[in-house]
Amino acid sequence: MKLLFITIIASSLFIPACNPFVTNVDTEDRYPTVLEKISEQKQMLLQEAFEKANPGLCAEINKYGLNGNKICNDREVARKIITDDDEQRLIAEARKFLTRNAKFTNVRDSGELVVRKSVGLSGCLACDGSEGDRAVIGWKVSFDNQRLNGLEIKDSSIDVFMDSENVFQVYGHWYPHVVVPELGRLDAEAVKDTLLGKELRYSDWTGEKTHVITEESFGEFEEKAIIPYETDRGLELRVCLGISVGKIWHIYVDNTTGEIIRKEQQINF
Repeated sequence: MKLLFITIIASSLFIPACNPFVTNVDTEDRYPTVLEKISEQKQMLLQEAFEKANPGLCAEINKYGLNGNKICNDREVARKIITDDDEQRLIAEARKFLTRNAKFTNVRDSGELVVRKSVGLSGCLACDGSEGDRAVIGWKVSFDNQRLNGLEIKDSSIDVFMDSENVFQVYGHWYPHVVVPELGRLDAEAVKDTLLGKELRYSDWTGEKTHVITEESFGEFEEKAIIPYETDRGLELRVCLGISVGKIWHIYVDNTTGEIIRKEQQINF
């Protein structure tokens, strides 16, 4: 069976229509949760505080005041061999780092951190080009996405990079809270109703195509999750229901407002 890689070449074309699912959410709920951008000055001050509290750390504070995803190519590490016997100690150190820096990571309970992957990182010891100079001198611990109110928050995994002595790099963060509205929820059938008739454009090797969403388009996949969604207001945390469409996409719809928040392409060919 040949693998078919399909690339969406344009945003979905939505048929203009009145959205009947814009509900009167209680304003006291303050849904959705919105993280506003901070000033450059505050961003700089937080960056300085982060680095001062963690000497030698290569990281960044993003525009929302949280630890970001800075890629660090030039970093100093302790060039000492790490063995598998060190793994549990390093995982514990990674947990401590994230809770100790909760102001920037929003991880306040290390018991909520679930290890997704823990792996050694190879590097040189003497770095003189000699044969057999490479060994495991670093470690990477990846933690699963955050869960709040039983819901997974997409794009919230955290990667911690360590040498034998310290954390030298960290990607990602969690969120302090998310409003999950009790009223105005849409069930799966109502979410599907918002998608019926929408057109999704994509291309394969035969050219551009259009998929019109019908009742037969929906698969078995259904997932309720929280999606970080960037708008002019800031980073909004939307409570969504994910539905599979046409064996190609997972589409996430805000199950309070009926807005389409995200499309994730799935390759099933």
